[in-house]
Amino acid sequence: FLLAAAASPTFCQFIGYEFDQATVYCAEVVAGGQISFTACEFTNSAAGVIFGAQADVIRLRLLKCVFENMTGNGIAAVAGAGYFNVVGCTFLTMGTVAGACLSIGAGVSADVYVAHNDMRNNAITISDGATSGARRQYIGNLYTVAPVVTEQAGVTVQTADGFFGIADASNANMTIGLTINQGAADNEILALKSSD
Repeated sequence: FLLAAAASPTFCQFIGYEFDQATVYCAEVVAGGQISFTACEFTNSAAGVIFGAQADVIRLRLLKCVFENMTGNGIAAVAGAGYFNVVGCTFLTMGTVAGACLSIGAGVSADVYVAHNDMRNNAITISDGATSGARRQYIGNLYTVAPVVTEQAGVTVQTADGFFGIADASNANMTIGLTINQGAADNEILALKSSD
C-alpha cells in the first residue's frame, strides 16, 4: 500500500483500518502533508509502516495502533524529515527475523516523539541509528529490554523502571535516576537561574 506524491499537501487519515499482510509505504509525500493512523491494526507482514526516503517535511502520526506478527520492523523510518509521532501503540511478537518495534535509520532527521507504547516481549524495542538533525523523545514506554539509541544531542529516554536520560539511553552505574550526557561540551551541565 503506497501513499505517494500529490500536487499539493496531502492529508490522509485512517481510523480503525486493518492492514493484514500489507506494508504501508509513506513515500514521496509532498512537503506539508500529514498522514495519521488511529486504532489501526498491522499484522502478518514484513513491516507495518515505512516512513520513506522522499517523505520530506511531513507529519506522520500513529495513535493506539496494534502491530503483531511482523517478520521485520513494526515501524521503519528510512529517511526524511518532519515530525514522527508514535503514541499509545502495542507491539506484539515483533521481529521474528531481525526487526524492532521502531527502527530509525541514519538518514532520518525527523523530530521523533514516542510515548506510552507497550513494547514488552520483543527482542528489540527501539533502534535509533540516526546521527544528526533532530530531537528525539522516548517517554513512558514499557520495555522488556532497554532501547538501543545512538548517543546524540536532543535524545530523551525515559524507561518504565525509572531511568531518565538526556542525550544518553543508558548508564551502567544507575538503575533509577537522571543522566545527562554533555558529549563534547565542557560548560555548565545544570543551571538554575533567576533574572529578577
